[in-house]
Amino acid sequence: MIWKSWNFLTEFFQESTDFYFNHHVVFTTSTAGTIKFIDIMFPDGTVIGAAPLPVEIEGFGAGTAAKTSATVIRYTVLSPVSTPEGTKIRLEFFNLVNPTVPSTGYKITVTTKDAGGACNIREDS
Repeated sequence: MIWKSWNFLTEFFQESTDFYFNHHVVFTTSTAGTIKFIDIMFPDGTVIGAAPLPVEIEGFGAGTAAKTSATVIRYTVLSPVSTPEGTKIRLEFFNLVNPTVPSTGYKITVTTKDAGGACNIREDS
C-alpha cells in the first residue's frame, strides 16, 4: 500500500511534574490493501510507557497496541479487512514522552504489514 500523504501531529499534556504527549499519526492510502500490523518507530530518546495506550483509532478496525522495543509501538488490527484507496488512517497514542533534546531532524517511521508479516509499505516523516 502506498500513501498519498503523511501528517504527524503531536498534542502536549502535562500531568503533575511529568510530561506526557498524545501522538497522532495520520496518513491517506493511495491504493487498496489489507493492514494487520502497523509498526510506528519513534526517534531515539522517546520514552514509551510500559503499556502504550491507544486513545483513538480511525480508518480501520479495533486493535491492540504493544511496545515491541524501546522506541516502537505495534498496533495489531484484530479483524483486518481490505482498506480502500483514499482511506484516512489516524492512530492516537498516549503514554509517550518526547526526547529531551530539541531537534528538527527527528523522524517517525511507519511500516504496515499484512497478516503474513509481509511489508506493505515503509515511510519516514
